[in-house]
Amino acid sequence: AYGDEAPAEGYFDATLVLGGPDDVIESRAQAAAAFYHAGQTGLLVPTGGVYWDSPFGCLTEAEILSRYMQRLGVPKEVIWVEDRATTTRENLKNSYQMLMQRFAGKPLRVAVASTHSHVWRSLFLARAYMPDAELAGVRAVFPLDTPAEYLQSDELQERINHEVRCLWGAVRDGVVPDFPLGGVPPIPGRK
Repeated sequence: AYGDEAPAEGYFDATLVLGGPDDVIESRAQAAAAFYHAGQTGLLVPTGGVYWDSPFGCLTEAEILSRYMQRLGVPKEVIWVEDRATTTRENLKNSYQMLMQRFAGKPLRVAVASTHSHVWRSLFLARAYMPDAELAGVRAVFPLDTPAEYLQSDELQERINHEVRCLWGAVRDGVVPDFPLGGVPPIPGRK
């Protein structure tokens, strides 16, 4: 069930689009663009300061995401780039600080777009760094990145193991509350 959560419903003030390696970044941009075109968000915040080679040249994750989304018909005016973050934690902290300035501290509904195996940890971290926001995940469709495929691929098993290790590190560091015995905390966005 890792990564499983209810789909984001309703309208969100902003959608954070998490950067990542070149094999997943385009799928995250596609998910965010589809979310925008469905009328579910008014602002897209691609985030990531790590540089990657891309079809657009060597750019930050945020800029690559922005260019993919523009290619998919998202107007540049609704894209607000955060290009300093180098980790998922920084993606969330930096982006939320930008949003709080833009929205003058009003309570926000924020969606987080990432791949299926990454969105769960991202939402737990988002809850820690955005305590006043209502949060939901937007899952990108990445080839084979589905629960049915996890046990079929060593690469996907390693991705899940990585995410679980990172989530455990956030628990160990006191960023995410420890899991109660016999279960996990409620997943943001799940009814």
